[in-house]
Amino acid sequence: MAEPISIIGGVAAVTQLARYGLRIIQAASECPSAIRDTPDTIQALLNNVEGFISMVQPLSQKSHTVARYSPFSSMIDRSIKLATSLQGTLQAVAIKDDDPIPIKLKKFFSFQRKAKKISNSMMDIEKCKISIIFRTAA
Repeated sequence: MAEPISIIGGVAAVTQLARYGLRIIQAASECPSAIRDTPDTIQALLNNVEGFISMVQPLSQKSHTVARYSPFSSMIDRSIKLATSLQGTLQAVAIKDDDPIPIKLKKFFSFQRKAKKISNSMMDIEKCKISIIFRTAA
């Protein structure tokens, strides 16, 4: 006859496995909606970055002609470099409607892997925006 402790341990293990199985099923059910939402998310980020670049490039040209804004021009140059790098990353993972399904999945998972880097870069761009706004307002 089995000991009560081993029976309790077996039941606990089965319960834990069932819980993991449930989590896997939930994640799998959420995956299609995440895949569907990703192209819009990437496009929104790309529009934000491209808007930032178009806003800052004229300031870059203007700041290089005026010598007194040297620290300002280096900050703008760094901001543009960061934004163009992020723009390239987003363009590489942008999912197009005419992409075949394997390519869409590859880009989706690539976007998921780079999500933290993209998020950090977006935060850096927002910080640069604030600095530029304060510098130009002064």
